[in-house]
Amino acid sequence: MSIEIAESPGGSAAAVGLTNQATALAADAERSGVAEGTSDHQGFAANTIVISNLNNDGDIMLLGSDGGNSLEFLLANMDVADLIIGHGMATMILKTASGNMTLSPGGSLVVSTNMFVANNRSLSMGSDSDAKLHLNTAGLAADEELAAVIEGTSNHQGTAANSLIISNVTDNGDIIMLVSDGGNSLEFLLADADIAKLTLGWGMATTDIVASAGIKMVGRMLNAQGADVASADEITLGIDGNYIDITGTTTINHIANTSWLAGAIVMLQFDASVTVTHNAASPTGTEASILLAGAVDFSATAGDTLVLVYDGTTFRELSRTAI
Repeated sequence: MSIEIAESPGGSAAAVGLTNQATALAADAERSGVAEGTSDHQGFAANTIVISNLNNDGDIMLLGSDGGNSLEFLLANMDVADLIIGHGMATMILKTASGNMTLSPGGSLVVSTNMFVANNRSLSMGSDSDAKLHLNTAGLAADEELAAVIEGTSNHQGTAANSLIISNVTDNGDIIMLVSDGGNSLEFLLADADIAKLTLGWGMATTDIVASAGIKMVGRMLNAQGADVASADEITLGIDGNYIDITGTTTINHIANTSWLAGAIVMLQFDASVTVTHNAASPTGTEASILLAGAVDFSATAGDTLVLVYDGTTFRELSRTAI
């Protein structure tokens, strides 16, 4: 049984119909008065209500009346194959009584305005919803779990009310953050869950840690040892550590100031007898002079150390040990 709608009474054959289809139709199959040409549909079961417009590029629009004003809530725009939902509405609610709601576009899901996720609900990613972005209004005590967000025997400091939680509950799943520099992705944060290690600034030229009231370090500071550097008139210290072995016996007059910032400290350990010159004359280019205690040269022997701070122009001695 169908209700057919013509252009006008006595007009041409109806191309729009509201039909109760008693028999099922397979996906993309055609049926007279219902689906024509090379159709694209999912198919339907028996006793399905079908609304169909067979006019070329003919749309289907649904409207409601708000105090005498017609408001569109659905438009199937056929000349561009767009489905628009909620155009005339103040708000639109998509809701299921139970279970998940799946959005599966053939391309990207494009949001052209703000998208809101309710308090204490997660924006989940991954087929198992293992990655979470969650606003928790209640706050959490230290090491407290939160269903599907913080799991197992957790280890965290606790959060205040209305805290944003970013969580990956995949076993040994990491969190990495990157930015693009001229088309090249650079890592600036990696939380490596497998070895419980946080790395900051890996892909950056420098990493600044700034706090207006100071920085408190809890636990031992594990500074790295840099690669050995051979003694020379001007030595270039690597950026791979602040404790560096100096090999060789050539007198050291200058240190290259490349990649050094005022306030940076370095400790040199000498593997052989070598002289470090105090305030050597005529530094050029990247050369920075070395200012030593007592304004005299340091005749280092194997095992001696020299601690220097860069002041923006020269390297100044802070301390030394003579073995």
